[in-house]
Amino acid sequence: MNIFTAQAQFLEATGKVLANNKLAPDDQIAMSEQLIQEEFEEWMDEDPGTVNDVKEALDLMYVTAQYLNSVIGPNKATRCLEALHENNMSKVQNAVLRDDGKVLKPKGYKKLDLTDIVMEGVE
Repeated sequence: MNIFTAQAQFLEATGKVLANNKLAPDDQIAMSEQLIQEEFEEWMDEDPGTVNDVKEALDLMYVTAQYLNSVIGPNKATRCLEALHENNMSKVQNAVLRDDGKVLKPKGYKKLDLTDIVMEGVE
């Protein structure tokens, strides 16, 4: 089980809609956006590395998954995450680091395009 399938179970259990080539209702998407904001603020208020910090970071991931499940559904969200990971791993070879340690896009980096996944089957 991944974050998207786990969160999809919650949406379904609470009578919410999973996107299936159509967006969920606007009010559900708006609620997801609001929850992301609220959970982000709660996470930012925690001391890094504490148990509550970890819990709030997980809550933030969960409501972000809810947003993606409402917009593109768990299957597409999983595929997008896999594509993002593959794209990020492409930066590791010949990695260029910023002073703070962030991995920057190396020469020849190919920008991630999720269009094919997101738009697949859209009516």
